[in-house]
Amino acid sequence: AESVTHTGIITHAVISSDPLYSNLSVPTLSAQIWDNDVPGIDVTHAGADTSSTVITEGGSANDSILIKLNTQPEPGTSVTITLYPPASYVPPPQIGKTNGYFVNDQGGSNERDNIVIDYSESIQLYRDTFYSNLRAAYGGVIPTPFPTTPSAADNTKLKNAHWAATKAIIDKMDIWFSGGGMKARNPILIEPNQTPPVPLPPTNPRQAIMDAIYAHSGGNSLPATTRYSPEITFNPKAPPTDTFANEVRDRCRWAGYLMTVGAPGLVSH
Repeated sequence: AESVTHTGIITHAVISSDPLYSNLSVPTLSAQIWDNDVPGIDVTHAGADTSSTVITEGGSANDSILIKLNTQPEPGTSVTITLYPPASYVPPPQIGKTNGYFVNDQGGSNERDNIVIDYSESIQLYRDTFYSNLRAAYGGVIPTPFPTTPSAADNTKLKNAHWAATKAIIDKMDIWFSGGGMKARNPILIEPNQTPPVPLPPTNPRQAIMDAIYAHSGGNSLPATTRYSPEITFNPKAPPTDTFANEVRDRCRWAGYLMTVGAPGLVSH
């Protein structure tokens, strides 16, 4: 093992049949060394077909891949390898086309679809996660009625519930739009009201997008992160319009925007 950049000494030995040159002293040289042995993982096909690995859902045939480290770890250390499924293309459903959910722009010879996202599922996920997290924080039952003037402890519980809901929708959209690549590259987060991880994770798009969505409509010190409304059965065809519901809707819409226009590029580059 060598440090990434370090200095080495080059010495010389002169051998010649001419006694004037044989064993002649030559000054040493100092050279900078860049070690190119970078730890990584080699993946090769090990099944019957060594050119590809294909597994069919519901099929009886098996295939194999060989995964190994390309450098030896330091003694006493361990390496964990976690496999994530690749992104896959899901064709637009025919009913969505029939009902105008996908509007084709008929532009030139290459037809493209302007896709309008249905946020109902994301809003439902946000609400379910928020209330589930809040119930757990209160030992199973959210106080009814909820305190008109929440204490500092109440506000912390509300902030944590909004953060959990924000994380849930971003990670779900990460699977939809980026095959889970953003979370796979940046699994560690700096989370509100929690002890910061050591070492701190580098600046990354997953953290930045979650921070932006969580702080939407107010930020850490304003009401948006401590907003509360009693749980109801959410009806996407007749959604509630109170401030809490509108902020949840807006968070999901901004999440959809940021995750579709930014996340795929950040993951692939």
